[in-house]
Amino acid sequence: MGIEQLQYIGLFVFGVYLFYIFVNAIALISAKKHKESTDQYAVTILVPFRNEKETLPVLISSFEAMSYPSKLVEIVLINDHSDDGSEQFDFSNSSLNIQVIHAIGEGKKNAITEGVVVATNDLIVQTDADCEVPMYWLNYLLAPFKDYDMVCGSVLFSNSALQNSELLSYQGIGVAANHMRAPFLCNAANIAYRKSIFEELDGFSDNISISSGDDIYLLRSFSKAKRKIAYTLNEKCCVTTKAEKSPGKYLKQRVRWASKTKRGQSLDTILAGILVFLTNAFVLFEIALAGIQGVEIGIGLIAVVSKFVIDFLFLFLIAQRMKKYLPLLAFPIASIWYSLYIVLIVLLSVFYRPKWKNRKIHI
Repeated sequence: MGIEQLQYIGLFVFGVYLFYIFVNAIALISAKKHKESTDQYAVTILVPFRNEKETLPVLISSFEAMSYPSKLVEIVLINDHSDDGSEQFDFSNSSLNIQVIHAIGEGKKNAITEGVVVATNDLIVQTDADCEVPMYWLNYLLAPFKDYDMVCGSVLFSNSALQNSELLSYQGIGVAANHMRAPFLCNAANIAYRKSIFEELDGFSDNISISSGDDIYLLRSFSKAKRKIAYTLNEKCCVTTKAEKSPGKYLKQRVRWASKTKRGQSLDTILAGILVFLTNAFVLFEIALAGIQGVEIGIGLIAVVSKFVIDFLFLFLIAQRMKKYLPLLAFPIASIWYSLYIVLIVLLSVFYRPKWKNRKIHI
């Protein structure tokens, strides 16, 4: 097969990709926007943690700054066999109702499950120990619970506009997919659900041996059970965390994220993943051709430019809803980097099993 034939195949792939993003953009525009509610619920916040000596006090400080009535909030910190001193933290002097338990089972899913058992409220809110929450977090995240059983919130990095371009895109796809009743993306750092339904669905019983993906598997479980799921993109309830700066840690994190989606996905999700991979592979192919003297790249250039334009417009829609415009400035660099990295991550996730918190990832 010659270069020209490959370019025509690539042009077809780009066409399908443009249609896919267009459909998601329409769904994103149509998706319901959830505003702050006057309703207030008693809630249990679950925070599984392992070796978070530096970050856990920062999270607790952000809890203390919340506007939500503290008398309605129970916080359960679940220590997943830490050995850095974070397991010895004493929060008894805090103004908040904080309980620390030490997980018996190993791994995040066991820690969450044990936290759910001791929770005294039906509404569970979950975040990660390396995060900070905004003042009005619960006011907005809990607003949809009048009509929904699970709410997925947004998460951004506090120190990387470049990486936020990627996160915003994922969350836009997440909102669009949920609107089309095919949810497949959420983030455990900002998620809420009903304890009664978690127990009814047996939590993580069918995927407990898989290290990662507690959020994705729980979302899938609620979706299969036809439970109502809301996805809210609002800067008032956007949780923040720190981006990985080390290239090695960055790649390990992304491989771990990719591992969440490797089992049990629906056919449409698998096809979407293949489409994204092929599209970005062809971007790299066209960039490589541009460096070869005498090769005609007109067709490929049109396709690549079209992809970048529609990607930017989709990112703009998400940034507009989130009122987070800085990632748009990083888009020119992020778009090229993303094409390289997504291909690399897919290949690495097939052969490489990174460690997380000194534990080998089981997929």
